[in-house]
Amino acid sequence: MAARFLLTGKQYADVGEEWEQVETMPSGKQVRKRYKVHTLLDPDDSSQYNYPNQIIVALGADPQYPADLILRSAVNSEMQPLNAEAVKVFDRVANEAAAKQAQLPMGEAAFPTAFVARAEGDPLADIKRQLAELTGMVSTLQGENAELKHRLLATAEPEAETLEDVVVEDAPQEEARP
Repeated sequence: MAARFLLTGKQYADVGEEWEQVETMPSGKQVRKRYKVHTLLDPDDSSQYNYPNQIIVALGADPQYPADLILRSAVNSEMQPLNAEAVKVFDRVANEAAAKQAQLPMGEAAFPTAFVARAEGDPLADIKRQLAELTGMVSTLQGENAELKHRLLATAEPEAETLEDVVVEDAPQEEARP
């Protein structure tokens, strides 16, 4: 007896559907290509029911249940086991998924702890520190700029009171000769 599952949620599954592409060549000859495709199975769509008000998939053909869709893709949590064989398959898949999850570097259990620890500190602390550094740099540059203006005014003509009053005279140019 094949493992049988009741579909409880929408999903794409490989149940043996094919899509055919027909292309007509310039010579008039038709070229047909067939592709295996997954089908969206929706338990809310009554047009897809293979039993009254439900979609049932199986991992193999069973003469007792000829209407079962033969599943060629993986079993998942959107399926409910209907027989003992299906329970075994479902448990094996669940254990494999748990083992893979345990191998993750952080693990599911550690994530909330790490997230909360990070969020408990001031999330803007780094930005505030950078802003303080930049404010200090701006103050230093303003001081240096004022000092340079003062030096420039000191070396300029004595009657000039501001930098705008200092006029740099161009060297006299020779007049063009005819």
